[in-house]
Amino acid sequence: MSEIFLKIFNMSLAASWLIITVFIIRFILRKSSKRLQFFLWILVAVRLAIPNLIEKAWSFIPVAERVDNLGSGNLSNVESGSALTYSLVKDYLGEAYMHRYEGTVIPPFHLTENLLYILAIVWLVGAFIMLLYEAYGYVNIRIKIRASICRKDNIYVCDEIDSPFVFGLVKPVIYIPGNLAENTLDSVLLHEKMHIRYRDYIWKNIAYLFLCVYWFSPFVWWAYWMFCKDIEMRCDEAVIRKMEREKKASYSQAMLDCSMPKRMIYSPLSFGEIDVKDRVKYVLNYKKPKKRFIACICVVYAVMTFGFLTNPISNVCAKKGVVQVDSSIHTQAEINSAIQVVENKFNRNGEMRGCTLLEIKYAGDQEVTECVESMHVEGEENVDTRDIIVLESTFDAEGLSDFAEGEASHREYGYGWTLKKTSDGRWKIINNGYA
Repeated sequence: MSEIFLKIFNMSLAASWLIITVFIIRFILRKSSKRLQFFLWILVAVRLAIPNLIEKAWSFIPVAERVDNLGSGNLSNVESGSALTYSLVKDYLGEAYMHRYEGTVIPPFHLTENLLYILAIVWLVGAFIMLLYEAYGYVNIRIKIRASICRKDNIYVCDEIDSPFVFGLVKPVIYIPGNLAENTLDSVLLHEKMHIRYRDYIWKNIAYLFLCVYWFSPFVWWAYWMFCKDIEMRCDEAVIRKMEREKKASYSQAMLDCSMPKRMIYSPLSFGEIDVKDRVKYVLNYKKPKKRFIACICVVYAVMTFGFLTNPISNVCAKKGVVQVDSSIHTQAEINSAIQVVENKFNRNGEMRGCTLLEIKYAGDQEVTECVESMHVEGEENVDTRDIIVLESTFDAEGLSDFAEGEASHREYGYGWTLKKTSDGRWKIINNGYA
């Protein structure tokens, strides 16, 4: 469960860059068609829904920094795409896991796993509470509309509600309050029918499910509120697109008559609950977009699709070598931890930058035993097999003169790495090269 939480956390950080860009574009295009802006939210949904997107050099997501494994535990990488976030997280973890009690250093593995497990539990409980809140809102509305009366087709009148709304997933129904004035009714019905036409009753529930999963991210909360506002304004636009100014004024007055404060995070598609003031301004100032402007927006959206629905090309491929191994000396977590130490050598700030790591794997218990015996011969009597890990790697030494020997590219096979466990439980490279 800890790995799932960290994956969700990483996905939220990557999506934050897209959400920030969407906010900027929305601000620039705040007076333009909301139908065109709706595509932006589809991009956000795809970014939040798909865990592994293809890697391309043109990706707009910044290159992810990596936090090393701390101790012998299998702590997943925190990929923020931000050097500042990376620095803060790494500095915090590096100090938080150094724990001393009565002069004895406790290996950080258990503290790491416990913290991740606690965070995962908190995330899961939060998501469950959000779902319960949605269920509560659904049941509460169901209770209120039990006494509704059918007016016509899928239009029902209910005295227990304060504002008209669309409710239902399979067969959406329009509910209107009993005291709704007749001169307001036509505008209300046109708006709610647009919600049904655009399937907004489905889109809003999908958006809320994303909010349940990513409830810890302020960017996702912000995106949810803006999305709810945009789908309301999109329906306003569809209704008033061919209206004269006098009818637009009448429609705006209908919104003001039905306006009410928003009381719940989860609510149906209500006519007068979402930022009525801005919607009235938008209706009165609406101008149909020109074809040239629409073409420019489509180009911008195409660029955003290619840029934000891809991941940057990783500098290392060592994760391909993290496979289950049969070892009687080391746990899988210890081996993975050592592998990630070597991975960092191939990052853009590491000693092996310029090389592309293709494969890395555990050399085997035999290699470890032989290495320890050799160390004993050289006088290091206190070294135990559990303190040594030997890895083998394959990499392209492109542009690295120590390996390529003047060639543009050269592939190294079976390049070895020997790592020793330090007193604080971390792995440190003590030797590398060919045997």
